[in-house]
Amino acid sequence: MLAGGTRWITLLDKVMFNGREQMPVRIMDFDLDLMRRNQVTGNNLFRSQADTDFWLPLPQIADPRQSSTRTGALVYAFREDTVREDAIARPRLISPTQAAWLTDWQTYTRGTVNVSTGQYLMNAAARTGVFSDPPVSPNNGLSPKAVDFYADPERRPYGFRLRNGRDLRRIDTGGLVLKTKGRGDEPEQRGMSFISDASAYIQGNFNLHSEDGTDGKIIEEYKGTSILNVDTDAAKNWNNFFTRKQADLNEKFARVVYPEGSNTPADSWRATEIIADSVQVLSNAYTMNASNSDEEWMARDGWIAQGLVLNKADTIPETKSSFRMLSYPDSARPWVLEDGRVYQDNTARLQDLPIKISQRGFPVYCGDPTNAANSHSPTGGLTDGLSCRAQGGVEAEYGLYGGQGYFPISEERDPLQRIGAGEGPVNTNDTRINAVVVSGTVPSRALNSYGGLHNFPRFLENWNRALRFSGSLFQLNFSSSATAPFDQDSWEPGAAPVAAENIRYYGPPDRLWGYDVALQYVQAAPVAARFSTRDNVRSEFYRELAADDPYINNLRCAPDPNNNGQRIDSTAICP
Repeated sequence: MLAGGTRWITLLDKVMFNGREQMPVRIMDFDLDLMRRNQVTGNNLFRSQADTDFWLPLPQIADPRQSSTRTGALVYAFREDTVREDAIARPRLISPTQAAWLTDWQTYTRGTVNVSTGQYLMNAAARTGVFSDPPVSPNNGLSPKAVDFYADPERRPYGFRLRNGRDLRRIDTGGLVLKTKGRGDEPEQRGMSFISDASAYIQGNFNLHSEDGTDGKIIEEYKGTSILNVDTDAAKNWNNFFTRKQADLNEKFARVVYPEGSNTPADSWRATEIIADSVQVLSNAYTMNASNSDEEWMARDGWIAQGLVLNKADTIPETKSSFRMLSYPDSARPWVLEDGRVYQDNTARLQDLPIKISQRGFPVYCGDPTNAANSHSPTGGLTDGLSCRAQGGVEAEYGLYGGQGYFPISEERDPLQRIGAGEGPVNTNDTRINAVVVSGTVPSRALNSYGGLHNFPRFLENWNRALRFSGSLFQLNFSSSATAPFDQDSWEPGAAPVAAENIRYYGPPDRLWGYDVALQYVQAAPVAARFSTRDNVRSEFYRELAADDPYINNLRCAPDPNNNGQRIDSTAICP
């Protein structure tokens, strides 16, 4: 908060807890609405004078001297603090020694040693009883190992979160669509291509098909009586898909302006691509209550204290955050803040300071100096807001004594950042996302699924509403940093998977998914354009020829070298 009211910034680095990765992750928020509205001045590529463009660049002709080369809003996002799986090597635990193993590998990279034997290859399944990875190459800092099905504890699956992206149009202050740069008479028609080797999170409605960029005027390919039966049909089965009328085609759908030649906005949708190591979808209710203000949500997001101070039964709506998915302590304690003050469990919001963590990594609570291991507070109780020692208590580290445990990952509980009725944030609206998603998945193995197509966009919350996704989904590779398994029952090397699924970090949405036909109406976006190449038109026809066809008959009459030169087919009539 600043004098004169709240101020929002375009880029903000934050922390949230990822229940699938089971660790805090750093994410940089991209406020796409601010990026498309705010401008920056820089140097133009083809002219010496300064040029003004948006933080989310305005699509343009790459070279004004050419008329065919077009670019979109290309956003390349990378983090130096992300640690990928292929930059981590588990050393061998038996002969050869680590030093000898590394020396041999460095020699191998120079081409003088053959390391094709098992001791230098990746061994995630421990067929020989030893887990190992090939060392990281000293030449390029990368490991040649494949991505395995263990989430290495050294990984750092950090990334970026795309927020406020329901409308990606670049418009002027009067709401008119701006022109493509280098083509003065052509309204812009591209969205963005977000490209990263880290994780990408899409939060809330994104790139809507709408007359005004809001969810109040959603449009479809058809209109009138031909609107798909999704909202009106209790079964949501699209049973009128094949009965829609050509006369009901929506002339505004996938068009930048309508009527043609005007500058009147038609559809706010733009062809948009998200290419990332993993793509995770969050609702607008994630970590917040719909009744809370944005200021409260921004303050609460990343509130690690909530992962420690509240016990399992706490249902205070205003104290939900992503860190409630921590494996939090299994008993309530009077937790000590960094400045020494004490608050009882769930009696205060604890916004002033974080929970005190000891140098050994244990949260600190205020206990009875005569029996800190078993008592929750000194004899006579505590007064909120006073220091522990001033009240005759002793600061003790939770986890040092018997019985001081944490709720396990496999414990049956709901993710508290919940959508719908019941505990946690409430969201009464579906989430709509329209994009081409190109991403990775995780390897599967016996008893451990990768989640399937329906979990290709990853989820972190307990949905009680629908996710309406329109676009296209492409698996590019295996994820190299966001490698947490879909089924969380075998995290460490040597842990055997079990038949029962252990999935406690999300509840699935009602998936209303489909291909976005708008992609057929517009020119392919920059990355999608690389998926296809032009070639000469040709047709190839195949048919099975009859046994008496002259060509086939000649093949039947050929001599068999393994049968003294006799014909391959003794029944063939040969000349």
